[in-house]
Amino acid sequence: MKIFSRILALVMAFCIISSCSILKGTSGNGLSNGLQTGLALLNMYNTIKQNKQVQQAQTQQAQQQATATATRGLDLSNASNLLNIAQILTGAGTLQNATPTYTNQFSNGLIEGSSNLVNQSNVSNVLGSLLNLNNIDTSSILNAAVSAAATQAGNAATKATQTATQAATQAATSAAQQAVTVTQQTPGVSETLGVLGSLFNIFGK
Repeated sequence: MKIFSRILALVMAFCIISSCSILKGTSGNGLSNGLQTGLALLNMYNTIKQNKQVQQAQTQQAQQQATATATRGLDLSNASNLLNIAQILTGAGTLQNATPTYTNQFSNGLIEGSSNLVNQSNVSNVLGSLLNLNNIDTSSILNAAVSAAATQAGNAATKATQTATQAATQAATSAAQQAVTVTQQTPGVSETLGVLGSLFNIFGK
């Protein structure tokens, strides 16, 4: 699927929201995009680890299944989860038809942004998994993420404008009510979570 043009359009709309930095800078800055994507991977991976059962499975296959199950069990109504997924999808989109120089910069950013969760040993496999996300229709997820960001910005604006004009407060509240939800049944969601589950298994923790 050619998601990059959709991503750029969504990102342009998203960047209007000044209180949210995620999904910004999807142009040619490989290091910056890699940093943001690496951080999103680390955030999501930590969430997945928390979702796993306290008693870890003993065999590698069982551990991989536990990671896949925890990934599919992500709370998709949680704005942070949606924004992390959207940042990963956005970073993946910038890799499609990328130059070797950009890919190298992106890889360095991934390693630094993920606090070495992505490293020299696994970065090639991580890049391969990220590229697989470009074959999925993820427009519903991206739309939901942009809406979640608008909701967060609207909530923040509502608080900040308590002493401002009534019109400003109403506008902020209106933005906060434009939430778009996604579920496991939403097109592209199950496939995306499946790829992410495989990606997190690369880290082997």
